[in-house]
Amino acid sequence: MLPEALREERRSRFMAVAEEVSIQRLHQRVGATMQVLVDSASALGKKGGIGRSYADAPEIDGLVRLLPPEKISKTYKVGEFTRARVVGVEGHDLIALPV
Repeated sequence: MLPEALREERRSRFMAVAEEVSIQRLHQRVGATMQVLVDSASALGKKGGIGRSYADAPEIDGLVRLLPPEKISKTYKVGEFTRARVVGVEGHDLIALPV
């Protein structure tokens, strides 16, 4: 059996590489338009919201942070889908603007 310190060092190296791969893959999604399931939205989304795409499992994967809509008539409703264009990445989360 390997010493705990060696196991932790290897695990840490693996996690760093896995995180870098994940972030690179997220950056490839910038500019893409996707359907986002709205999980939360304050003021009907006028202040933005939080959702997830088809590729995001709740409590496991990153989130899609929805920016406030540019159109005043656009609203988000929890449990409904909205189309959004990915405009950035923040850590493991995508930043998207509703279209």
